[in-house]
Amino acid sequence: MTKYFLLLLTIVATSFTWLSCNNPIGPYKPVIWTQAEMQSLVIPAVWAAGNVIAVGAALPLSSCVLIFRSTDNGSTWQMTDSIHVNNHDPNTSLWTPIGITFIYSGPYLFAGLAGGGGSIYRSSDYGMTWSDNGVSSPESSGDRPDILSFCNADGFIFAVADQGVFRSSDNGTSWSLSSVGPYGCGGLANIGTILFAFTGSDGIYRSMNNGLSWSVVFDTSLDFQGLASIGNKVFAGAFGKPLTGGVFVSSDYGTSWTHADSGLTDHTVETLIADGANLYAGTLSGSFISTNSGASWSYVSTGSSTDSLAVLSLAVSNSSLVVGTDDGVWIYPLSQRSNTKGSTNKWAQTKKEEP
Repeated sequence: MTKYFLLLLTIVATSFTWLSCNNPIGPYKPVIWTQAEMQSLVIPAVWAAGNVIAVGAALPLSSCVLIFRSTDNGSTWQMTDSIHVNNHDPNTSLWTPIGITFIYSGPYLFAGLAGGGGSIYRSSDYGMTWSDNGVSSPESSGDRPDILSFCNADGFIFAVADQGVFRSSDNGTSWSLSSVGPYGCGGLANIGTILFAFTGSDGIYRSMNNGLSWSVVFDTSLDFQGLASIGNKVFAGAFGKPLTGGVFVSSDYGTSWTHADSGLTDHTVETLIADGANLYAGTLSGSFISTNSGASWSYVSTGSSTDSLAVLSLAVSNSSLVVGTDDGVWIYPLSQRSNTKGSTNKWAQTKKEEP
């Protein structure tokens, strides 16, 4: 029985890999994916601006990252690139977690890859075509680090990686490594020229000189998953229980931190973003919004079975919340937001509603 299961698993994985990676790095064939096809994807990254939405996706049991783009608010998607991770790291396992992150720094959209010898790709047409010529990953000792997050500040693009924090002053053509940095960090945020970064076990770091040097400002072993800023406040989302997870806030540039999670009923925060005066948190059981700088939170209910999905990435565009989950992409008009599970409001969705 085990033999037949492994054979089936191999066939499925091989099929996924052939579908997604037979044309690595470069403009993909103009295949339009339907709503039903998108539901097989895990979406660790989303980016949105105007009518354009870009997502970074991964097929289960696949060592590939797929980049999709939609220009009709998520109704249809076109695969614009496929990146076979094994092209960058021959030792990458089929089971290696794949990650991707986006940032826009006009006139370019950047995509950073993690999980197999990362790279940075650049697009000048909002994600339709991509190139890594001259903008490959920041290099340290000949290795390509995994790119985990991006941030813009003071004319620089910052890329957080497993080897530290890199920065570029020429739109990603060249990168330099901070002389002293938070190694193994996973996220960035800024208040003006002040940068913040977190690590998985060493707390939150701050840089006052554009990333040249860093110091710890929140010495804790909390499992942080996201950083965001609004005005003079910086927020950190952590994965855990009520005392070890949720959202933390600092109003003094990182010197002191307090809980900011009143109304946040799920403290397993996977992602945290700010859009204007609003703060959004993605958790293992849906999304939450705060309209008062984290003083209180309310549930963004869809009124459907998607309320229980794990939210891995968030973006806001055209008054809609773009949500990347472990079960596809979902587009929610914020004007129809309800705070109560069981509402009749529905998502504009990229997959058919489950019965």
